[in-house]
Amino acid sequence: MKDVIGQRMSAKDPDHHSVVKSIAGANLEDMEDYIKPQVRRTPGKLIIYVGTNNVKKLSPQAIANSTMNLVTQVRDNSLETNVGISALLVRSYYTSLAPKITQVNAILKDFCFGTKPVE
Repeated sequence: MKDVIGQRMSAKDPDHHSVVKSIAGANLEDMEDYIKPQVRRTPGKLIIYVGTNNVKKLSPQAIANSTMNLVTQVRDNSLETNVGISALLVRSYYTSLAPKITQVNAILKDFCFGTKPVE
């Protein structure tokens, strides 16, 4: 996310202001605090991309649960905000963790499409 530039996104769509916040090294627990100031601004849309810094230590289910807790936190504090969740990407230095990342993405997809609740 650090290479996504909000100003360029806003320039392509002047009717919408885009902000990209990248917090290097932050884990899911950290994001519970970092997301609060963004939610207070009541954004129209918020895309959450979290979890890659937790892949080594947490189970796919734990990562999905924590991600959905963030979504719930946003919804509880900003009813006007539409929340999107980005799938985790397999980083070149995490190729051995690709199967685990695929599991996380499958759990989140099932939740988002209502086919299976997060446990």
